[in-house]
Amino acid sequence: MRWRALGIRLFCAVVLFIGLLAWMNNWPGMLGLRQPLAVAAPWIYWGMIGAFWVVFILLSSLRDYRLRRYEQQVAEAATYMNQIQHLKAPELMLADDDPEWQAFYQQANQVNQLTHQLHAQADQKQADFDRLINHLPVGVMVINPDDNVQMANEVMETLLNVPIDPTPHSYLDDVKTFGLSHLIEHTEANHRTHHAEVKLVQNNERPVDAYAIWIGDEESGQVVVVLYDLALIRAAEQMQLDFVGNVSHELKTPITSIAGFAETLLSGAKNDPQSLDKFLQIILQESNRLNDLVTDTISVARFANPHPIHPQKIQVNSEIGRVLTMLRPRIIERDLSVQIKGDTDTTFVFDPAEFDDIIKNLLTNAVIYNHHGGEIRVEYGLSDKNFRLVVADTGIGIPEDDQQRVFERFYRVDKMRSRRNGGTGLGLSIVQAIVQRAGGEIILHSQVAVGTTFTVTLPRKPAKEIANNQTTADTK
Repeated sequence: MRWRALGIRLFCAVVLFIGLLAWMNNWPGMLGLRQPLAVAAPWIYWGMIGAFWVVFILLSSLRDYRLRRYEQQVAEAATYMNQIQHLKAPELMLADDDPEWQAFYQQANQVNQLTHQLHAQADQKQADFDRLINHLPVGVMVINPDDNVQMANEVMETLLNVPIDPTPHSYLDDVKTFGLSHLIEHTEANHRTHHAEVKLVQNNERPVDAYAIWIGDEESGQVVVVLYDLALIRAAEQMQLDFVGNVSHELKTPITSIAGFAETLLSGAKNDPQSLDKFLQIILQESNRLNDLVTDTISVARFANPHPIHPQKIQVNSEIGRVLTMLRPRIIERDLSVQIKGDTDTTFVFDPAEFDDIIKNLLTNAVIYNHHGGEIRVEYGLSDKNFRLVVADTGIGIPEDDQQRVFERFYRVDKMRSRRNGGTGLGLSIVQAIVQRAGGEIILHSQVAVGTTFTVTLPRKPAKEIANNQTTADTK
């Protein structure tokens, strides 16, 4: 292109030069000279020729300089705009003194600053979105039109039980459950949102509520997979079923005994004084057992829902003594010795009914599961922040495999002994519920044939503060 322009320029210069020569040759005649200008005034003739070519060279050089300068400015402008496009441009670009280029760079700098601002805002929004997705309690996966995973959060990794590569890859590398992959394929084919409950075989058949959501139009779009973990819900449902089943079973035994012995008495056994006393005694025992079971069941239901508490100052030693007096017949029957260690003046602010449940259930277990002639040790005391209660026995102990389950409802280590002594299997679950509700802790240490120790730690709070906290919790 440049050589072509140079050729055109030389052609024009030659034409103009020929015209100049023709004019100079005709000029002497117009002036009345008899000799050619080159002979009559050679210095003028050659001076005009030299001046023509000097002016041509100067003008050509100036034009070339201006052209090169313009090309350089255009190249710099193109480079700057390319840097803006790829977010690599400096914040400010200075231009030459040319007014047109100054106006251009002024506008380009504004575009550059605006581009950086928009990109920073987009990065911030993306970071906020990623944090939101990662903190959602549900699994989220975005699948692009090429069936590649565009994004997935940590919960999805946990539910699928696979590490998800952050780079684009096929969703089939992560989804190994046919039901879920079929749900995704169905959504892609119909361009409609679909929902189903699926068991993830790659995570021990974990139940999830799965949504494959179509985002787009009839031509193209993305699939957003949302998984809700149903494991806790299903476990809670199973616990409810187990609870109802256990309550029904436990209620059936005393009711059957009461009904059977009452029927026997009505059939004629009431006429035998010895049988009458014996059967009435059994009916009374089963009635007490039934009453204990109903009372404990109500307690379990009460702790499952928020309820008001009434904290008061409790004389700890007196409360322990009252419960031991109630258990005294059983203690004498097993020839047990009881040791109490603690300041007799110790008082503790707590709900009296709930504190009674803690003491009664722990001491009852210490009596029922103790050996004949064994010992029961009760210790209590206050620190700056906590109240500490220890109940230890020298009984049968709890096997290590059972120690994690003794706080479950209706779970018994020795089922025959529990039923024989009227245990309901709800005592420790009630104690744990009370302790956890108060923000405390219960710790179990046990060794088979050596004994069991329960250590309860409860935070010390003024009665007014406990009441305020409970009111706030109930309001929520």
